Amino acid sequence: MIPDHTADYKSPITRTIKLCQISIIIFLGICITWIFLNSINSFPTADDFCYGARAIEQGILQSVSIEYLTWGGRYSATLLLSVFGASKLLIEAYYIVPISIILAVFLAARHFLIKFSIQDKTYHFVFFVALISCFSYRESIFWMAGGFTYGIAAAIFLFLIAQELLIFLDFMANKKNPALWKIGNLCLMTLILAGFNETVMVAHIALLGQLFIILAYQNWKSRVTCMIGAIMLTAVIGALIVKYAPGNLTRMNDMSSQNVMASATKSFGWIFERYTHIFIMTWLLFYSSLIVFYPRKPNKSENKYLLLIIAILFFTLWASLFTRAYVLNGSGPSRTHTIDFVILSLAAFIAALYIFNSNMEAVFQSRRLKPIFISFSCMFFVALILRPTADNISFLDTLVNLKYSKSLKTYMSARIQMAQNGRDTALSVDDLKDKSRPATYFDDIQKGSKDWRNVCFSNYFHLKEIRLKNSLSEPDTLGEITSPGKD
Repeated sequence: MIPDHTADYKSPITRTIKLCQISIIIFLGICITWIFLNSINSFPTADDFCYGARAIEQGILQSVSIEYLTWGGRYSATLLLSVFGASKLLIEAYYIVPISIILAVFLAARHFLIKFSIQDKTYHFVFFVALISCFSYRESIFWMAGGFTYGIAAAIFLFLIAQELLIFLDFMANKKNPALWKIGNLCLMTLILAGFNETVMVAHIALLGQLFIILAYQNWKSRVTCMIGAIMLTAVIGALIVKYAPGNLTRMNDMSSQNVMASATKSFGWIFERYTHIFIMTWLLFYSSLIVFYPRKPNKSENKYLLLIIAILFFTLWASLFTRAYVLNGSGPSRTHTIDFVILSLAAFIAALYIFNSNMEAVFQSRRLKPIFISFSCMFFVALILRPTADNISFLDTLVNLKYSKSLKTYMSARIQMAQNGRDTALSVDDLKDKSRPATYFDDIQKGSKDWRNVCFSNYFHLKEIRLKNSLSEPDTLGEITSPGKD
């Protein structure tokens, strides 16, 4: 029997294990603290002002209706964006956006682990940081329009994956069927999820479809098969509500649908072309974390289902990529990749758990021999900081780029203050010379006053117009940015 706690080991390995664990927790704590501190420096941009201005002028429900009729069917995201955009929090407490997204992902990650019988609270934190580190910080955390549409959606999707996989595993293990009220709640959450974005909507339908086919093959008359079928039907209904939104006709004019088979083939190839190295790094990250923290005893009996779950998540990722390949003929912006990375991370974790369960003696030796244990601890650090994020940069680069948030917030706060004081006037403001550095930056107003970003900003602050200055007097670094009102 393999020991299940570091206290079972004799010194000095016990001290080594504790030291490595504490070192990792401190490092992860510093990372999350750094992210939270820089969340204070986040600020609204682009679509944020569009939703805010319209919700204030038309009302929240009318704003959602207008969006559905004139632009897109993302009813859940639009409602959330309108509620926050219409409040004073958009300007006065924008940091609530990134903090709420991060906390939502933490709760979902913790829920996922509990459903896989991992109760260790320390490991909950480790798993959460490993997961959130792969997000697009610019587009899925620090920007409201992208964060509420994709960041919150990722958290809800993670919660639903945990619940639906648990139903599947319980059925395979001949355990008690879930209560009907739980299925009702899952149907409601599924309907809500479908209204966030098309990528997560299609990915969820693909996941449910696979579970339904497997369950129907096992026993198509079973109560659980009907339950998963009901959830899947709800997901399809949500998708139809989105698809047939009148506003989609306007939005799709700029998009040309591709050939179905060509898109399916292309998206299948992308999994191996773009995500193989990320999957390997993520697998190393999670496997080393299981060795170092040993959150539960290995369980060989569940392995026969883990490989099947990996396959299910693989085809779910394929569906996620197919959505953009068919509609956009590309993989889409970074915020859409956040959904891919969540699915990929879960598949890598399940694969790591499979190896962890399969090699009990190897796990024991890894924790008993100091050089091997230390090597796994180092592997965790390296994989975490060097693994690419959905922004196509390393997590280390993301943390470094956060240092520009304070200077950027100072600059943008001055611009917003000038806009608040300039009601019914036309404003001309300086531009940023280097927009690639700050992780808290998404988009800015443009030179032409008729650009939609400029119009939304003007409408929100009741300006006649706003445009960028024609002069090229911008400073070289964010640390030297001057007030927008100065030449």
